Order: sequence, then structure tokens, then C-alpha cells
Amino acid sequence: MSAEDETLALEKAESLARGAALKWASGVFCRPDQLKHLGQYRRRETQRNNSIQSRLKSALQSYLEGVDHGVAQLQVAFSEVRHVQQALREVQEIWWEGEGSLTKLQPISQLVMEHVQLSVAIQSLPYIYAVPKQIAETQELLESRHLLEAHVHLRELESLRDDVLYRLQKFRPSLDSTDDQPNTEAADLVQRFFAGVQGLSEDLGRTLSSLATSALEVARSDPSLLVSAIRIIEREEILDVEEFRGPVQQPWKPPGRPKHWREHFFQALEKGVWDRVMEPRLLWENLSAADIAKHLKELQGRVVEELQAMCFVLVPCVPPHYDLPRGVAFMCHQGIARHLRDILSHDLPHPALYHVLDWVTTVYTSEHMMGHPNFSSEIDVSELGPLIPPEMLEEQLNRYTRSIRACLSQWIHKALEVEFSDWLRDQEPDKDQDGFYLTTFQQIVMQMLMENVQLAAALGESLENRVKNAVLYEMQNCLVW
Repeated sequence: MSAEDETLALEKAESLARGAALKWASGVFCRPDQLKHLGQYRRRETQRNNSIQSRLKSALQSYLEGVDHGVAQLQVAFSEVRHVQQALREVQEIWWEGEGSLTKLQPISQLVMEHVQLSVAIQSLPYIYAVPKQIAETQELLESRHLLEAHVHLRELESLRDDVLYRLQKFRPSLDSTDDQPNTEAADLVQRFFAGVQGLSEDLGRTLSSLATSALEVARSDPSLLVSAIRIIEREEILDVEEFRGPVQQPWKPPGRPKHWREHFFQALEKGVWDRVMEPRLLWENLSAADIAKHLKELQGRVVEELQAMCFVLVPCVPPHYDLPRGVAFMCHQGIARHLRDILSHDLPHPALYHVLDWVTTVYTSEHMMGHPNFSSEIDVSELGPLIPPEMLEEQLNRYTRSIRACLSQWIHKALEVEFSDWLRDQEPDKDQDGFYLTTFQQIVMQMLMENVQLAAALGESLENRVKNAVLYEMQNCLVW
């Protein structure tokens, strides 16, 4: 801002102040009797101005002292920076002078690294000599189903192997050096020596999966064995998580990690559940509607039995966070959905198709199956979702309607042919009480049509309307035939 602008601003401020003062005075001294208080107002305003000036002086003095202190600190800091720069230059000169000497120390550094490795190897020799014996003992414990003891031995062996490999990795040559072949050979040697440890881990994993597949039988006969298996899985899951949360920069990872034994447990459990639910298998040769209905009824009973057993036998053996009833319900739901899609992929007659649709829309979610009172508090049927997608259900309803229409047309035409042949017989047709000729054709046709409509109504209004339309269409065809 220029001096002229500052002068104009000051004049404007002074003019505003005078205007404000004049306005105040005209308001206070509007009557002659108020002039006697002029001295009092003058003293009060003088005191207030003195107070304001005193505070301004104090604030300005404090500000100036702070500026002086800051300037002094800046001077000290500038001096220290100059000293640091000088020291850094001296260090750089010393480094340049001693660079050749450091290169000469590289063999000593290599010897130190080898000495550390040899020291570690010597310290580990007693444990390494005992590895073959400990592997054999662990294998015996595993075969005798002493799982917790076997897992303790396995963890000791894995810890020893991982410690040796980590030390080899830790004291490897620098990244700038290309001579890392000795470390690679040493790591390969350690891996071959501890190959039996990895085999034990895989055997234990297979044993746990086998127990998960037959979890119900194990929970009934020896629940402590299943609990031991779950405890091992939880321990390994913690180790997997700890390894996953390790330093991102760490280039070395323990062999065989992560093991994902909990995931394998649920996969094996699902296989066992589905094997029990789907026994015996459905044979498609000469399969009738009654066979389909019987198969679905038996499947319903096995699913209810499986879920009841899970809730009352298996749930006490596993941690609550496994949420086993819900998990097994989803396993059954997904398996049944795949099985139904396989059934519907075949060319089913309409009675068999009706049994399947009735089972899907009515039986599955009822209290006789997934909504059974014995486990309804543990399983929310609404979370499971539909057994078959809505578009596939729509396709099957259309398929059933087409099949019903074809069967109705065929049956009505056959009934008309029989009726026509009856009227052409030499024998006189039956008569009613009034002497008119009598036929039961219309009662039989109407009864058959109403039965199909009633069956369709049990599966919902949508199918009922479709079947009604099919019935009306065939009745019209019958009248014009």
C-alpha cells in the first residue's frame, strides 16, 4: 500500500470516528439539563482512553520482546547449522580417505558371517541330532491318535527348522554381492534334512480332515478326539494370522505357511455332510414319479436328522464362533440346490415335476424340514435364499404347464374317442329317469380338470392361473372337436 493510500485510509477512519462521536454526543446531550454531566463524561472517556493506550503499549512491548527472542534463537540455530555443515564435510572427507580400507575389511566381514553361522550350527547340533528320533516319535503319536502330543512335537520341529532357516537368511551376503550360492546350498540342505517335518505336517492335516469328514461319528464315540483336533486347528490358525501380519519387508517366510487348516476342516465337513445326506444315490434308470417322491421324502428326513445331530452332538465340541448350525445349513442348502438342478435337467413327466416343485416351494421351508422347531432358533431360513433361481423356477412352472396341457389334450381326445365308440355300439346307451340318453363324459372331464387345478393351487396362485388357462383352452378345443 502506498503512502497516499495510507493517508486516505487514515483520513477516512478519522472521519468515521468523528461522525460516531458526534452521533453519540447528540444522543447523550439532547437536553440542556444534561450538560452539567459533561465533566463526568469527559473524565470517564479520558480514563478509558488511557486504559486502552496502556494495554496497546503492553501488547506492543510483549510482541517486540518475542521478536527479539526469536531473532536470537534464529542466530543460534544458524550458528549450529554452520557447525553441522562443517562436521559433515569433515566426515565426508574421512569417508573418502577410508573407502579403500573398508574394501579391505570385506573378507573379515565374510569371516564374521561364517563364524556366526557356524556358531549357530554348533549350538543347534544337539537338537539337530535328535530330529530323526523326534520325527519317529511324532509319527507314532500320530498313528496312535494322540493328536495334541503329536502337534506339540511337530511345533518343536517346525520351530527348530524355521529358526535355522531364518538365521541362514539373516546372515546371507549383502544384496550387492552375487556370491549367495553357499547360503542357497545351505538352505536346500536344511530343507532336505527337515523334509520329514513337512511330511508330518501333511499327515496331521489329512488326519484332521478325515476326522472332520466323519465328525458326527467321532463326536458320538470319542468327543475328546474331535475337541483335540479343533484345538490344533485353532492353534495353527493363530500362527497363520501372525505370519500374515508379519513385516511386509520380510523376504523370508516359513515353509508350509499358511496352512489354512480351518478352511480344509470346513471343506471336509461339507463333504461328510453331503455324503451322509445323499446316501443312497438316485438311479435314473426306469425312474418314476413315485420314485422321485420317495427320494425327496428320504432326502428330507436325512437333512433333518443331520441338522439335529449337528445341533445336539457336534456343536458342543466346536467354538461358538464357528457358527456350525448356520454353516451346515448352508452346506445342505447349496448341495440340495445342485442336486435339484441335476434332477430338473432330466426329462421328467409332469407328476414327477409336480413332486419336485411342491418340495421346493412348500416342503423345504416348512417346519417339517429347514424350519424344524428343534433347530429353528439356530437357523434362519430366510438367510438361505431360494433353492433354485427365480428364473429357473419360472421356467419349470412353464414346463409343467406345457406338460399338463399336452396330457389334458391327449386324455380328452382319448376319452372322446371312447365316448364316440360307445354311442356307435349295437347296445342302446344308458338313460336317466326321464328317458333321456345319459353320459358321464362331462362329469369325468370336469373332475379331472378340477383335480389338476387344485393340485396347481397348492403350489401358488401363479401356477394355478396358468393351469386354469390351460384347462379353458383344452375345454374349448374339446367343444369344437
